[in-house]
Amino acid sequence: MSNEMRFATLGRTGVQISVVTLGAAFFGGRISTDDSRRILDRAFELGINSIDTAEAYLNPNPNTSEEVLGDLLNGRRDEVFLATKVSPHRSWQDQIANRGLTRRVVVQAVEGSLRRLQTDHVDLIYAHGQDPLTPLEETLAAFDDLIRSGKVRYAGLSNHTPAQLTEAMWIADRQRMRPIAAAQDLFNLLERSKEKEHLPVCRRHGIGVLAYSPLAGGLLSGKYTWEMVDDAAKVPVEARASYFGRESDASAPATSFPKLTEPTVAAAARVTEWAEKRGHTAAQVSLAWVISEPVVTSAILGVTTLDQLEENAPAFDLELAEGERKELAELAAT
Repeated sequence: MSNEMRFATLGRTGVQISVVTLGAAFFGGRISTDDSRRILDRAFELGINSIDTAEAYLNPNPNTSEEVLGDLLNGRRDEVFLATKVSPHRSWQDQIANRGLTRRVVVQAVEGSLRRLQTDHVDLIYAHGQDPLTPLEETLAAFDDLIRSGKVRYAGLSNHTPAQLTEAMWIADRQRMRPIAAAQDLFNLLERSKEKEHLPVCRRHGIGVLAYSPLAGGLLSGKYTWEMVDDAAKVPVEARASYFGRESDASAPATSFPKLTEPTVAAAARVTEWAEKRGHTAAQVSLAWVISEPVVTSAILGVTTLDQLEENAPAFDLELAEGERKELAELAAT
């Protein structure tokens, strides 16, 4: 394999982005600024032209990811398709009026992101979760105004239901707004619930899917055994698989499944065996499996080390046949 990056069209926009997006959630936090720079430089060399961040990526101080990216992209902004997100929760905001997905909050959040990212526009803005109090139409109208002003190029929804995605498209059609271009959601070999309704809705409406956690927080790297997981002390607290929660961790957010359980660890072991027989790693085939889903435009890869980026690079041009995709899905079933 040449590790040559492939590109895909984002929904119906015509924009071509790399089939792997660099997730910058840990930039400036778990990853030092210097290491963040090295990872970003290597990502560019590998052909990645899509970067994902959010105002909510605190690491541990508010907005560190966006601020670090703003510095690192200085002089290179035009080389990337840059996405960020506005959170409805915004727990770092003391004032209740500064939470939710109201027009006030959306405009305020985008203005803040632009300052931190040191740019005059972002290519894609997501609603980072659902706001049960604000009508979806108000949020989308704010996005549309920002697009018309040139501060945003496209809008998307993250962690929304198929019904909400459909409603968003209806609203855009009725109100003559720009339709949403993307949906960002959890999708990997161990979490395939989106196949039932979510992906078909996106396919029907021409919405590009950007899949986060394609390796299930590192669980699909094949490095965990049940003996390790059963002994909590053997799984580092900072490991993303640990953050995603063990079986008894009821506090883990719903979007963080699958958890470290005996069935999921066993499923990851089966994927690992399948991959190694073919000269690949579990991480490589798991990432390639997500990328090969036709409605997925790009898989968001959030590495914490340069070695992880290098290890996963062979997946960038690893194409799986439909039979192989089905075989892997069966092996990963829990």
